[in-house]
Amino acid sequence: MREVQKFMQVHPYHPELGYLPKAGVSVVLEPGRFRPNMTEISINADGFRSNRNGFEAQPRDILALGDSFTFGIEVSDHQSWPACLENSLNRRVDNAGVPGYGTAQALKRGQLEFDTAEYQTVILSTLVGADFERDRMHFFHGLPSTVLIENGGKLEWAKVPGKMDYVGTRYRPYAPSTLGHFIYYRTILGSQIWERSGAMLPRSPMHLAKHHPEAASKDVIIEKTLTDLAHVNAAQKILLLQYVDINSVSDPKLIEEGLRERELILTLSEALDIEVVDTFDSFRAYDPADIWTAHHTPFGNQVVCEELVKQFKRVN
Repeated sequence: MREVQKFMQVHPYHPELGYLPKAGVSVVLEPGRFRPNMTEISINADGFRSNRNGFEAQPRDILALGDSFTFGIEVSDHQSWPACLENSLNRRVDNAGVPGYGTAQALKRGQLEFDTAEYQTVILSTLVGADFERDRMHFFHGLPSTVLIENGGKLEWAKVPGKMDYVGTRYRPYAPSTLGHFIYYRTILGSQIWERSGAMLPRSPMHLAKHHPEAASKDVIIEKTLTDLAHVNAAQKILLLQYVDINSVSDPKLIEEGLRERELILTLSEALDIEVVDTFDSFRAYDPADIWTAHHTPFGNQVVCEELVKQFKRVN
């Protein structure tokens, strides 16, 4: 986890999105609590997660948008579901997933990409029960974000906070104040031993999470985002629903809210004629340990890929 946080620190500030992965970065993450194996993470020259399939020279075709479940934060480049989809369809897939993004934020990144490139297919992924709530926050995991707010009865994007506006962020961390902070955040060996021990991690000095006081309601943001997706200038629009392991959620109210959100998303998507790939039932056939660590395992990514391939075959 510490190494993932270190990787997140190199994300440069972006005045419209909050932050983006840094183009040209390549890191190897050591095994840890949520990564049993070495994990290669590379960002290509276009700012997308590398698939390592050799399709970069082909015309842009499929754009994958979303959060860390799209990015594939706990798997190597070639093991993410966008990399698998690229190989399966023999079509270029640009992985524009960004760890920590909300769904509206992810689509906004896509809209910026549409200004300079054309895509035949857009896949917007959402982590049901989590990502649309992130769209109400102007800081998440210590990184600034763009937020939809209600102003005079109208929806608009709030100004992204400046890099140095708040303490406790990736750009302006507060000083570690305990021995645990020092061991975990300042020493690589210490962090690896700590993670493998299973002990609770010390609070990060750069993990600020803060809701915007004027943020629109989650349901309003969902409707706005899906309406915007329906109007994207692409021949095919797919909404991908992904989930955490329900067994890892201890609060029944969170489970209930996630199921309510899922039904709202499905109802709106049908009304807007958006294709939906819902992985909720697909994962029930497998042992959760095969699908999830904290994020999807390589096998979990493969299952998502297979569900998307089925959708492409149904439509085409």
